[in-house]
Amino acid sequence: MEATDVQQQANDNRPQAGLSRFRYGWNFAKAIVKDNKFWSRSGATLTGMNLLAQAAIGGFFLLSAPLAAQVLGFAGCGVLAGLGITAVSFGFPGAWQRLESLCEQNFPKFNPLRRIRTSLFRSRPENDVQHAAQPPARKGLIGRMKAGLQEHHIDMFLSGVTLEGASVATVAWGYFLMPTVLSLPAFTIAGGIGLAVGVWNVSLGLFDIFNSTKTMAQAIGTQRQHRKAAKAAKKAAKPAVPPPQPGKAKPLPAAATTAFNDNAAPGKQEAKPPAAKPAAPAPRAAKRSV
Repeated sequence: MEATDVQQQANDNRPQAGLSRFRYGWNFAKAIVKDNKFWSRSGATLTGMNLLAQAAIGGFFLLSAPLAAQVLGFAGCGVLAGLGITAVSFGFPGAWQRLESLCEQNFPKFNPLRRIRTSLFRSRPENDVQHAAQPPARKGLIGRMKAGLQEHHIDMFLSGVTLEGASVATVAWGYFLMPTVLSLPAFTIAGGIGLAVGVWNVSLGLFDIFNSTKTMAQAIGTQRQHRKAAKAAKKAAKPAVPPPQPGKAKPLPAAATTAFNDNAAPGKQEAKPPAAKPAAPAPRAAKRSV
């Protein structure tokens, strides 16, 4: 039954044959615009790269700072670098996977991402069956983290990273855009280019905020469903206690039964005193004859 459902889903995802190249490209463009998970993961990848760059630049300028500032500064740079490495390690493979899936769903034979992945990570075609039957063990810290997390956990982390980066970029470009808009009367070529770049980056930041918020909401909903399913499974696993049947006395505990039997034994019973006999009545005096 499960294999039939998987095969039916694969058949549903097949692209419609006989379309023109423009139609294939149009369907792919619409699918990629609507795929919020792809944009949240790709945005997390870019934000992770920015965090790595900030950590490297900050560490370079900290070399000439006092020792106390270097300790705190390098600790902060290490946190930024760790977040950046994790975001890139989670976001880039996830975005690649989503894009490869979109290619498979919209193009009959055109999927260059799958060819690149297979040529880089699988040297022989027979390894596909082996990898499909038994996935390789993940190595390294990132691999162990991925093995211990589910997809909605990763989506929550990547959406949070994208939200942080998109919010900062939107505010920064908005601050840069305001003086450019106010100087529109003295419009120049440099001002026009700056205005176009600012509008593009603000629009891109708002688009990333929308997609990452949507992905976050979906991940939270999935987590709630998993919790409800876990509670239902735990409740179903508990043995049901049958209700007491009417007309039958509830059995006494073992301790009470043992104590009763011990007290009821012949040697344990207390000797009762003999009952007192009633006193005999006093004899009446004989009547005298006259």
